[in-house]
Amino acid sequence: PMLWIDWLLLQNPWAQFSAERPALPDQKYPGLGLLNLVVPLIGEFAQETHKQAVLDIPEHFHGALFYSKWMKFFNPEMQGKMQAIMRDLASYPIALLSWAIRVGGLLNTSGAIYEDWKPGEQIYPLSPELEFYFNSAIYSELSQRAFEENHYQLDLLRVKNRARFLEPEEREILESLLKV
Repeated sequence: PMLWIDWLLLQNPWAQFSAERPALPDQKYPGLGLLNLVVPLIGEFAQETHKQAVLDIPEHFHGALFYSKWMKFFNPEMQGKMQAIMRDLASYPIALLSWAIRVGGLLNTSGAIYEDWKPGEQIYPLSPELEFYFNSAIYSELSQRAFEENHYQLDLLRVKNRARFLEPEEREILESLLKV
């Protein structure tokens, strides 16, 4: 049994976005900065209700990145790919990276293919069995192989061209990120 985070919204409707903290995909208001408090609390609640894990399926790359402090992808290949994206694209601001991935600008140079973000199960393990799974040699091997075999770039020209398909407010956000 797992506690599933179907939807968690930690935004401040009275705050404004800024150049330092621009809107992320599908974000209507700036975040509250409470995830570091809320996720461990959810973990404690899950333990108190005898769950073996907390489960989330992040819709966006930035969500998966934010949860990665506590959670790993159940699929070791996805875990390795996410780590490879962060290895190769860590110099980009999270907002630009998430928007670029959303519009199809993530190029896997290992296979010369563009990769879309595919939501997958991220798990915050609370039981010894799940801890064993994530610490197992096979999980580590498969994750490490995906990490080593995948290399990423952002195709900013493709991102700029695809920005025109976004809603006007979204296009404005992405275009401002591309100017930086």
